[in-house]
Amino acid sequence: MADDRQIDEYGLFIWEVVKAHVATAVTEPDTLHYRGQGQFRVAGQVLDLSERFRPQNL
Repeated sequence: MADDRQIDEYGLFIWEVVKAHVATAVTEPDTLHYRGQGQFRVAGQVLDLSERFRPQNL
């Protein structure tokens, strides 16, 4: 089942997850990011920028 009521106003389509798989051997999984216009980016490297984090920058 899917909810398509928000497509026209927000361009948002909500899917129902019916099955999932977890690779237990992966310690740093790649993540998939949708960039829009049919473009995706795969990222796996973790960047630790916590030293630059400032609560006032929120």
